[in-house]
Amino acid sequence: MMTFFFLLVVVALLIVNCSGGEWVELRRRNTKATSPLFAGSEMDIDAIFFSPNAGDNASTSTSDQKLYYYGGSLLSPVRLENEVDQLRELALRALEHLLASIFDTKHDLYSSQADCRFYYNHATADMVHAMEVEVGLYDHASKRILMREWQPVLLGHVAALQFQVDEQHHKVLLHFDQRNRSSLGMHTWSSISEERAEEEVEQHKAQLKVVSYNMWHNMPPSYLHPQVEKRWAKYKQRMEHLADVIMEEQADVVLLQEVRLDNAFRGPFPTDSGGQIQFLASLLGGKWQIIFQPAMSMQSKDGNNLGLRQEEGVAILSKRPLHNAFALLLPRSLIDRQDDHTRVVLMAQIPLQRGGERTLHVMTTHLSLSEAARQASITFLLEYLTKRDMANASQRMIILGGDLNAEPHEVSTQLLASQFHDTSSAKEGEGFTFPACKPVKRIDYLFVSKQHSHQAGQAYTIGEKAKGEDIRVEPPEGIGMLDDESPIYASDHFGVAMSVLMHPRERIDNNDEL
Repeated sequence: MMTFFFLLVVVALLIVNCSGGEWVELRRRNTKATSPLFAGSEMDIDAIFFSPNAGDNASTSTSDQKLYYYGGSLLSPVRLENEVDQLRELALRALEHLLASIFDTKHDLYSSQADCRFYYNHATADMVHAMEVEVGLYDHASKRILMREWQPVLLGHVAALQFQVDEQHHKVLLHFDQRNRSSLGMHTWSSISEERAEEEVEQHKAQLKVVSYNMWHNMPPSYLHPQVEKRWAKYKQRMEHLADVIMEEQADVVLLQEVRLDNAFRGPFPTDSGGQIQFLASLLGGKWQIIFQPAMSMQSKDGNNLGLRQEEGVAILSKRPLHNAFALLLPRSLIDRQDDHTRVVLMAQIPLQRGGERTLHVMTTHLSLSEAARQASITFLLEYLTKRDMANASQRMIILGGDLNAEPHEVSTQLLASQFHDTSSAKEGEGFTFPACKPVKRIDYLFVSKQHSHQAGQAYTIGEKAKGEDIRVEPPEGIGMLDDESPIYASDHFGVAMSVLMHPRERIDNNDEL
């Protein structure tokens, strides 16, 4: 066990019998927002790698430590030395297994100078305060509560690691659940030598294929397939098909939405905490740099899941180096029923030229079901880009992909299109992306900064055929995607793909096949 308070919360939530009594949850606090509006904020993901660590402050109270908001939870640094030592051992062991599975080689990280930072992961309902529960030790004999304690709801830990392997600098985020099972949250690397890094930039091809895909999280749902084995078999077939669709496109960058980390659905992997992005990357093969950014904590909506990490967000996969990971936490109305999830924009930079003069900024997002929230989110994004002088920077090409939950004629989409070029040439009533079985609307997009529109090819839909089909076949009337008789589609959305030229002096002829 890491600490007494960790043990206390775990036994309280799991209702573990002990010495004639049991820990029970009595009540909660900080589960209601202090304000009906979350104004939005910025999150420098790289800052997680540089927080003060063990020895800086012996306190473990969340009230006197810096909190990072991260995917529906709050992170506070672990600063007790003995706990840091235990987590370091755990993280390095998990990391060695991860590197061996990705690079097919073994690395001794224990003897390396790996820099490790560790965080408690606390549940939150309002993105400001850690959710707390009062737990009590109930004695069956006397029928009395013998002891009461208020404790934050601890979901697990996050480990931020930096290390060097084969002249490359790696950054890794690992997500641990309460049982110390881990899954990958981020893995990027770049050459230590500036000369080598510049040579690698020059070696990359001059044209990129970019794909945006809403991957329908871990559907099919458990209520349709209560037997885990049957559900996993269906899910695995769908994920394999999704990976095949992406590989057919020979994608260089993949922008994903509805990506899950779910402790309750882990498949046949005993050490995995249910990370979907790690599973997809294993199916894609090759060396993908990965950034996963949780946006919402599903457990904050369902009190029955307290103690489990069930998070959904967005992710970027890239065959090129990803630098400067950053997230915008988008505005949200906590009293708007259609705006019942936290949303983010995840962004990263890809160097395109020696010295970093030219960069590609890739972004992915999944907007709210509320039109008012979508407008607020787009306004927040555009204001951020203007503040950073990115909106019209000729050397900074921006590609934004995502599920906007809005059709082209809606105000939020038009607001974004006022500053960005919609790469689809679909006319009104064409280019539908949702639902995959019988599409009726276009809500999935790839946008590019307007001053770089001449470098972008026309976007087109992918994933239209079900698994095993050579041509698209419409499903039988009355059969939905969740029915056993339904064909297996990669997702409930079609993906969107386009090619883009890397040099601003080059121009794509959209009459040519890309």
